[in-house]
Amino acid sequence: MIRIKAWLLIALAAPLSSGFAAETAPTPVASPVVKVTPAPRPTAIPTPPALSLDELLEKARASQSARRQVDSTREREFLADRNQQAALLSRAQADLEAANNRSKELSAAFDTNELKLRELEGLLRAREGNLGELFGVTRQVAQDVSSVALNSMISARYPDRDDFLVKLAKGKALPSINELQQLWVEMLREMTDTGRVVRYDTRVVMGEGTPVDAEVVTVGGFTATANGEYLAYLPSLKQLSVLPRQPSSDLVDMASDLQEAESGYVPAIVDPSR
Repeated sequence: MIRIKAWLLIALAAPLSSGFAAETAPTPVASPVVKVTPAPRPTAIPTPPALSLDELLEKARASQSARRQVDSTREREFLADRNQQAALLSRAQADLEAANNRSKELSAAFDTNELKLRELEGLLRAREGNLGELFGVTRQVAQDVSSVALNSMISARYPDRDDFLVKLAKGKALPSINELQQLWVEMLREMTDTGRVVRYDTRVVMGEGTPVDAEVVTVGGFTATANGEYLAYLPSLKQLSVLPRQPSSDLVDMASDLQEAESGYVPAIVDPSR
């Protein structure tokens, strides 16, 4: 609704009578000019044309067809996944059954081998006879010879023999023929070399701990001299070393005479503790 404002001029007139003069009318005032702007009209929203019944039916059919395709795709994926899971389950069950069968076979084989092992152990004990007693005696003899050879000066010439004797003394199996023969050789060597005077070159540990090459003369397993000095045997190093404290000068002279002798008889001293 458009409202228009205007100024109205109102003229006041006084009634005229016979005894009064008429008053002059006021000068009229011009009213201001006002421009009236109409309100904007609302924009009309276009309305889509209405579908006919055939178009509406066709659109419903297309939507239903698209929905069926989506459902069909999802169903195929579900079935494929289910089949894959079923195949994995079947394979796992087959592996489990094979493992159980293998376990049963191994258990049966173990029991059979256990019985066979017992039979063979009984047969071994029966055929061993006196070899079992011989085994115990061999170990004891090897241990006795090893204790003697460990501190013998003769071992300075044969440093590896103690390893063989210790291994034989601690063995768990029956000794072989070669081992029995080697044990006999070591026993015989200790006995024979105990009664010999032997001259040979070897390494000798000096007083300051430095090993040097020297000519050594041994009297059995009792006494060893080098450069006119008496020696001692070090089992930990399997070497001879110079005694840090030498005996009296007359005994040292005897050691020098022994080392310089080429033949015949010369006096010498021996260690009675050996």
